[in-house]
Amino acid sequence: MMNDTTPNKPRKRLLWPVLLIALLAFLFLGGYSLYQLLSIQADYRKADEAYEALEIYRPVQSGSVPAATGEAGETLPPETLPEDWVERFRRPWEPHDQVDERLIRIRALQEAYPDVVGWVTVPGTAIDYPIVQGRDNNYYLRRDIDGNYLYAGTPFLDSRCPSDFSGTNSVVYGHNLKNGAMFHNLVYFQQRSFLEEHNTVILVLPDRIIEARVLASLLIDPQKSLLPFQPEPDAGWPESLRSLARVYDDTVPISETDRFLTLATCTYEFDGARMVLVAVIPGE
Repeated sequence: MMNDTTPNKPRKRLLWPVLLIALLAFLFLGGYSLYQLLSIQADYRKADEAYEALEIYRPVQSGSVPAATGEAGETLPPETLPEDWVERFRRPWEPHDQVDERLIRIRALQEAYPDVVGWVTVPGTAIDYPIVQGRDNNYYLRRDIDGNYLYAGTPFLDSRCPSDFSGTNSVVYGHNLKNGAMFHNLVYFQQRSFLEEHNTVILVLPDRIIEARVLASLLIDPQKSLLPFQPEPDAGWPESLRSLARVYDDTVPISETDRFLTLATCTYEFDGARMVLVAVIPGE
């Protein structure tokens, strides 16, 4: 008996420290995961609060744009605009009754936040945000419209593009958040039926309102092609897009004077994947 049990005693002494270390590791990793989850939820709440504060400036008030949760977005009645906004933001040659309320709102937003260059809305989706332009393409990745840290960031126009969207291809970047906010809905444009049902992008600028027609959706590996991100692509650009596109709408007319609006976000089909939506801005 003595010979059978004696060798096990050292093993039992060694087993307890191992179990204790494993238990502590489990508690630490579990606590860290819970902390991460709570932190992400807190970041989402901060983003919601940041954009709720901008509701008064939202230019498209049709009520057709659902919130990130999938519920119908609330609209603001016209009387929420202070009367002095009309006087401050209408041009001298624009009669009061001909001023588009959307222009008044975006001019007011730009006065409050000088980096704002416009507002983008894709009716029928949760994409409904102001667009800023920073000194580079990193500044607003994790900053709100005030310049404070915000995990969700703010959709921003590529710093290489003219701020008035007069360039050949105006590229706007936004994050893909798991709660459905920001540019998450771009991933649905890989389905032809979704693209055909949501084929308009409304871009409100301080001096005009643009309705761009969706041309193509692309799933891009930036390591292999930067074609959709070129601010000044060559004349054969639309045909090159066709060869790369997941969905391409051949019914969209394109003329030599047309320009393009490109919305881009990260996605997770493969490492480094980018989802891109290209729309045609009619030439003037």
